[in-house]
Amino acid sequence: YSAMLPGGMHYDGVTLSDVSPSLTKQAVRDAIAAGVGAIVVSGVFAPVSAKQEEEACNVVAEELRALGRSDILITMSSDVAGLGILERENAAVLNAALRP
Repeated sequence: YSAMLPGGMHYDGVTLSDVSPSLTKQAVRDAIAAGVGAIVVSGVFAPVSAKQEEEACNVVAEELRALGRSDILITMSSDVAGLGILERENAAVLNAALRP
């Protein structure tokens, strides 16, 4: 399962678009329905400013708690790798898959 949601930053830290809590919560519900065991949040230029990834992770964690699924781990791409979006996404997905 994957979802592309609003949000992200420009390379200079200016907001590209805002995070949508309602769309993020729906994506969490869809991911749960698809049977995921981990969730990765990866934002455009997140290593420049992780603010939106942190916001999205907070929304994801809140929704997981509301669904009684606090067992599902969340990985933020900005915690795992540098600026390259593909490298960060891949590293974050591998990290999430390998976590106990």
